[in-house]
Amino acid sequence: MNSKIAVAVGLVAVLAMMLVPVSFSPAFAENVAVSIVSGASSKTSDAFSPNPVNAKVGDTVTWTNKDSTPHTVTSGSNATPDGRFDSSDFRQLLIPEGTFSHTFEEAGEYPYYCGLHPKMLGTVLVTAKFSGNGENSMNPIIFPVIAAAILAASIAAIIGYTRLARNGEAFFGRA
Repeated sequence: MNSKIAVAVGLVAVLAMMLVPVSFSPAFAENVAVSIVSGASSKTSDAFSPNPVNAKVGDTVTWTNKDSTPHTVTSGSNATPDGRFDSSDFRQLLIPEGTFSHTFEEAGEYPYYCGLHPKMLGTVLVTAKFSGNGENSMNPIIFPVIAAAILAASIAAIIGYTRLARNGEAFFGRA
């Protein structure tokens, strides 16, 4: 009987360990790179690469001007800023090889454009971390807690089975 228990506990431990690595997916913010491409002032939705930009809540998106012309990164649409982020107040433009960064604190869709060349269009798509529905973040500790609960319940079930088997041998067909 002890070898059966050892095998069962081992299998449960393997199952629990398979669940635990999920919790070690990056819980930290990342830096997402976007380039303003060469010749961007004559482009539209292909002026920024990648476009759309995919990020998670807490990530920082950094735009680098790889063009020879100054640009801006201004949130909004139809050449109308919405005030969420702006690389320039037109006193200091995003010069060639210059960078601008913005950290996204909420999930959502963030359209942006160049204030100097309003046909240059981009979008940042921000999703919530550890969320199945894209709205609420889930605490990253939840996965190890679930794995520990499964392990504890399985061990308790094995112990209960062992006691039942010892105390009720007739139940299991042994007289």
